[in-house]
Parts: sequence; structure tokens; C-alpha cells
Amino acid sequence: MKIVSFVERGGNVRSKRIKDGTKLEIKDLLRSNVHPESVLHTDGSGLYTNTGLVRIHESVDHKSEYVRDGKASRKVHTNTLEGFFSIFKRGLLELISIAANNTWTAISRTSISAPTTVSPTALMLLPALARCWKASTESA
Repeated sequence: MKIVSFVERGGNVRSKRIKDGTKLEIKDLLRSNVHPESVLHTDGSGLYTNTGLVRIHESVDHKSEYVRDGKASRKVHTNTLEGFFSIFKRGLLELISIAANNTWTAISRTSISAPTTVSPTALMLLPALARCWKASTESA
């Protein structure tokens, strides 16, 4: 399973599960999630290049840089999404650890009963994890 995420500066993160990670899938997601007048910042993957779907596309090559000056007078980076995935993975690993230790007493769509040792980060991520799980089961 592959996941593509979008974030608007100062906005929310939207993540989508994709099947194969092809350029065609990426173009479909860009078409449905990114305004044509947007400035798109990505990593150096060739999947995002020459799509013709955004006004400006700029990328950073993580082999040589993590941030650089861009054409639109903004810094070009993917740090916002890197941070999102770092927090998401940390929360997911904590939830998996909790589940593995059988400390959850019940999880349902309407209520969650957990021990008081669950971190605020993990509890904060539960709605996002539920949305990802729901999306993955709907598109399967």
C-alpha cells in the first residue's frame, strides 16, 4: 500500500491510499486535490514532473538539500509532511504496542476505552487513523 499526502501551507493534511504509485494515479490525485493556480512543492520524484496541472512545480532533491529558495518567493521544502508522517508513525507504533499488550479494553466506532497511560499524541491521532482505515477498506 502506498500513501500520497497533500498539505496546504497553514492548512490540513489530506492523505490518500493509492494502488500502484504510478504517474497516472498521481495526476488523477493532483487533478482532484490541487487547484490549478497552486505552487506545488514535492520531493525529487519524477512522478510529479511535467503534469501540466499546476501553475508552478518546484522540488527539492533530498540527496543534496532539504530546503531551497523557490521561484514564488517562498522556501521550497517538504518538511511539513515529513513532520506529519513522523508524528503519525510514532502514534501508530504506540497504538500497535498498546494493542499488542492487550491494554485496550474496547474500540468501537462510538466509544474508546483505554488505560490512562496512552499518550496525548496517540489519542490525538485516533481520528486520523480511523479515517485512513475507513478509506483503505472502502477503496479495497
